[in-house]
Amino acid sequence: MVKKLPVLNAVRNESLKVLSVHYCDWEIFKLFMKSQLTSLTIKNYLDEASRKNLVSFLATQYRLKELVLLGTSLRSLFQHNDIVCNFNLNKLHLDNGIGKNSENCNWNVTAFLRQHEESLQSIEISGPHNEFISSYVLSSNFVNLHSFALDVRGLPKDEIFYEIFENQPPNYHLQNLKLCGFFFQRQNVKRILLKYPVIRNLE
Repeated sequence: MVKKLPVLNAVRNESLKVLSVHYCDWEIFKLFMKSQLTSLTIKNYLDEASRKNLVSFLATQYRLKELVLLGTSLRSLFQHNDIVCNFNLNKLHLDNGIGKNSENCNWNVTAFLRQHEESLQSIEISGPHNEFISSYVLSSNFVNLHSFALDVRGLPKDEIFYEIFENQPPNYHLQNLKLCGFFFQRQNVKRILLKYPVIRNLE
């Protein structure tokens, strides 16, 4: 038997800036509709009703600068391309450790990234099966992107993942690069490094 939360009236809490939601009832978002967050972390399972609550919540946020999506929230949130971005993200962390994304989800994630192309300064992508999203970031010249972390947790098998660098102009903005999971393939890593000639910190 599932217990339902009582009806929640949104509370204006101007001091609340950082919210982390881990495996709780999505009705809780209704309580914070009037808050203006700067940082949001989500690790939760999403059904369609819960997803609508989250999409509605994101549409009310105008000051959001950091968004961290862990686990199944990534696949569920981006199953449709309907997130209204009233904010300009500085930092985005996508962690997809459970299964593959659908092709539709991958396209929607890249569309979301494209909307924040001019404001993003830091991107982190974690988990296997993220070749499509990672390739987009690596081959795009985000003008303000200073930090990129890519943890593939297993070597990307698609050669297209590496070929994207051959005909791309160098990125002269990125200064901090972290690569995990495929350093034993020297030539492939070399292709990536040649893309970023002004790196100061390499991990």
